[in-house]
Amino acid sequence: MTKVAVLSDVHGNVTALAATIADAKAQGADEFWFLGDLFMPGPGAHDVVEMLRELNVTVWLRGNWDDFMFAALERTVDYNKPTHVYTARLSAYVMQHMPKADYTLSWHCQYPIHVMLKI
Repeated sequence: MTKVAVLSDVHGNVTALAATIADAKAQGADEFWFLGDLFMPGPGAHDVVEMLRELNVTVWLRGNWDDFMFAALERTVDYNKPTHVYTARLSAYVMQHMPKADYTLSWHCQYPIHVMLKI
């Protein structure tokens, strides 16, 4: 039987992600599914990326907060809306804390926002 650890809504929280991964490994997780919302509003950026890249992530999805960040980076947000200004500022923070190799985040925006699996 395959044990799957389902991770989601990290929102930049390095401490919580590390604890969750450690617990999943202790429980014998064979694979990991990441269901979106990797960044924002927490301060973790590059660290959460590296933590997940080191795992056997077999399902990787984008979340709505990930899409908010990509929209802000592409400057396709309405800056007359306070929530859009908020996510744009958070996106700027994330980008300031990402190394050049991860700067475009093309690896993350390529993932779908949903997937159907039969197990």
